[in-house]
Amino acid sequence: MRTPLTAICGYLDLLEKEEKSDIAKRYLDIIRNRSQLLVSMTEELFRYSVLLSRESDAPAEQNAVKYSSGDLEITLESTGEIVFANTAPGLDEIQVGRLFDRFFTVESARKSTGLGLAIARSLVEQMGGSISAEYTDDRLHIWIFFRERGG
Repeated sequence: MRTPLTAICGYLDLLEKEEKSDIAKRYLDIIRNRSQLLVSMTEELFRYSVLLSRESDAPAEQNAVKYSSGDLEITLESTGEIVFANTAPGLDEIQVGRLFDRFFTVESARKSTGLGLAIARSLVEQMGGSISAEYTDDRLHIWIFFRERGG
C-alpha cells in the first residue's frame, strides 16, 4: 500500500506545479488532504499489525497527551487500576462507547486515524487486562486493570 500512495503523492506534487482553475485548486487541496490522511492511516495500520504480531513496541505519540487540554492526570487506584483522566468537552456517551473501535474518531480529532485506543485495547488484552472509558462532568476517564496472575 505504501508504494502506490507514494506514487499518488508524487503525482499530486507534479500536478500542484501546473496551472489550474480555482475549482481544480480546491479539488486538488481536497485530494491532498485525503491522501495525507490515507498515508497516516496506512502507517497506523502497519503499526497496529506489527503490534498484533507482538514484534514491536507501542507508538511513541500517546493519545492521552495528544488530546488532553494540558490537564492529564494519571493515578493508580488502591485496586490496582490505572486511570488516565483529562478534560474533554463536547464528547457524549455514544462517542465514548466507540473510542476503542478501530478507525473511530471524534469530530475534534479530524487528523486522527482512530487506531490509538484500538491498539491500546489490543495490548492491554494481550497482557490479560481490561480497558474501559467513562465520561463524567466533561472529563474522560480511561481505566486499565490487570488481573493478578494465578489468582
